[in-house]
Amino acid sequence: VKLVAAHVAAEDQPTVKERLLSQAVTAATLYVAPEFRGEATAQLNDALRGTEPALIFDRALARLPLDDASATHLSQLLDNSDNKELRWLALTALIAHGTRSVDDAEAVNDPSSEGAVSKLRARAVANKRWAWEEITRSDRSNLEIRYLIDGLTFNDEGLEGLSDKYFRIAPELWDRLSNEMAQRTLEGIYPMWDISE
Repeated sequence: VKLVAAHVAAEDQPTVKERLLSQAVTAATLYVAPEFRGEATAQLNDALRGTEPALIFDRALARLPLDDASATHLSQLLDNSDNKELRWLALTALIAHGTRSVDDAEAVNDPSSEGAVSKLRARAVANKRWAWEEITRSDRSNLEIRYLIDGLTFNDEGLEGLSDKYFRIAPELWDRLSNEMAQRTLEGIYPMWDISE
């Protein structure tokens, strides 16, 4: 994480840069020992905020637990960016941070299909139990399920108690869904947030 934070801006290939940032965010939020997670995410917050190319770095920044400076940065991006996908991701991150509410997402006038699924993701961030029920009990489209899973796992707030539910619901999902959809859903909602020694 330190290496990526210190040197990723020097990488000249955008796809490599995106991959490195994605892996660093995943490492900092899931694999770094809990007592060092704050330090790892702080290093990435500092390294990613305001770095060019902004689109790549802002996408990665939105996936981190935000510090106040990064929340301010994403709030400004939300107000000024023309990139709809990035604005939705920033709003979702701000909802996860507690700076914005799900009502802000509901108030966005975006009749596109991206707007509809992005609202689902934002609502899932704010209401994990609702998201869990929608993912495991509804007949939503594959795209809707993907965005709901993203919202459910966007951060680890509100996920307490879902690990046991996962193991109870898994056989039912295998019976009810196609093999591909069951596998994708179960991989997506696997309780990575609850991994311990």
